[in-house]
Amino acid sequence: RPRLVTKNLQVPATFLVDGFVAGAFKVERKKKTATLALAPFGKLLKRDLRALETEGEALLAFVEPEAATREVVVAAPSD
Repeated sequence: RPRLVTKNLQVPATFLVDGFVAGAFKVERKKKTATLALAPFGKLLKRDLRALETEGEALLAFVEPEAATREVVVAAPSD
């Protein structure tokens, strides 16, 4: 729970795996590159990572349609 709510009660954007909150994400834009940064709360299966990358690319295309390049990066799990 401390990962999901800050002291001022702001909640970060999160992603689900099998219906459970599995991590947080941020969309960042630098010049012509849009990046979706995934921060998983634990280890993810390879099939789940592939699914997250596929969905992440679709999300970036939707929220940053003008970006020349888009990438999805996954941080090491924060167990």
